[in-house]
Amino acid sequence: MAHDALSPQGQLLLSILVSHIKQSHVNAARPETLISYGEALGLLKLPAKAPRGPTDGKTLQLNGLNDLAQWVNKYPKMPRITGVIISRSEYDGIDGIRRPRNVPSAGFFKEYKRKIDDWQWWIEQVEGSIAYDWDPYLIRTVSTASSDTRRDQGIIAQLKPTEPLRAYDLLKVAGLTTEVPAADVETRLNAYRTYLSRWSFTEGDRVVLCLHFHDMREENGIIFQRLNYRTDRPEHRNWNALQKERAWSMDRTFVTANKAGMNIRVVVVDGQPTVDGHEQIERRLLDSAPWHVSSYDQTEGWCRLQRGPKPEPPDVFTSEEITAAGTFAEGAPTEVTAKIRERSAKLRDLARDHFAKRSPDKRLHCAACNWSAPTGLDLSGPIVEIHHGVGISLYPVEGKAMTFEEAVLYLTPLCPNCHRIIHAKKGGGGFSLDELKAGVAE
Repeated sequence: MAHDALSPQGQLLLSILVSHIKQSHVNAARPETLISYGEALGLLKLPAKAPRGPTDGKTLQLNGLNDLAQWVNKYPKMPRITGVIISRSEYDGIDGIRRPRNVPSAGFFKEYKRKIDDWQWWIEQVEGSIAYDWDPYLIRTVSTASSDTRRDQGIIAQLKPTEPLRAYDLLKVAGLTTEVPAADVETRLNAYRTYLSRWSFTEGDRVVLCLHFHDMREENGIIFQRLNYRTDRPEHRNWNALQKERAWSMDRTFVTANKAGMNIRVVVVDGQPTVDGHEQIERRLLDSAPWHVSSYDQTEGWCRLQRGPKPEPPDVFTSEEITAAGTFAEGAPTEVTAKIRERSAKLRDLARDHFAKRSPDKRLHCAACNWSAPTGLDLSGPIVEIHHGVGISLYPVEGKAMTFEEAVLYLTPLCPNCHRIIHAKKGGGGFSLDELKAGVAE
């Protein structure tokens, strides 16, 4: 394994950092959730004879931090996890300079030959470290060993592949149409490689995914995986074109299976981790049970795959509730005679054009929350509404004639949500635009 080249002290520090990431809800956007030099040093529990420096940071460097930084630096695709360690003081004890709180020392940037205070790169390294699978490189502690024991003895152990089966054969058993031309050996081998190079397969109503055994988790007898194959994630930025194509296809398959409520067949793969954090597949197994997408976050791309068939949606109402509700006459004609006062449709249309032209992107935005209608949809009409600052009841019965320059002073573009809120002031009346902006910003 790659961690064989890392010193025992470096391995222990790596385990401490990974444990902190998993247990402390680390967030790159909130540096206070990271671990300080002193906190990391305390968790190392150094023996009395361990080398010491004038500061916590220097002592940490002498007891594993330098080893870990140099080890990570050997593998370009590994995120620089030492960036998870920060100083909570404005005084950088290692380099003797004043710096912002809750950031790494200047030595962190120097170690990786980056410009000091390259904050964007540092945040990317923290985000990458949060998402990276460090498990293959961790030392075996009591806690990880007990977890492995549960894995070996639980239901999940039945899914560990033990044979070097071909992906081609397993996909065929799963019901996919697999074709290998009866040609020369090289052509046949290339056809087999096609099935090896893909992670997802869709054919009609059949979906087959290749899932790594070491990513499977078990809770209360339920086996699942939580995955994200969005190629814009920090940990995927160094992927090559083939890996990105595989990932894109995998994510699209998640979307398709989720929307259609499809059951999924899973080929479980297992092998040895490589130095770049990937895995050399050596064994495969076709799970006899179906899987399904139990949740999918369209914004972030996180997908939770769960072993077992897709549950049938529950009935919205029981038969007793339906009987008690009776029937309704939806769409029955009703005669209504009334006089209404109308706003000028022409004024609304001119106002939309007026505000859109003055927007930097030439789109109509809500003046309170800055929302604008999506451009990728074929909408039937404008979504952002025009709010009138003067109530229609305040105008004369016969109406009031105004120029556009006069009328536009009392008009404001608002999204439907903000337009509803501005008229929802308790006790009647409405909120001012400044009150609305302050309210929606909370």
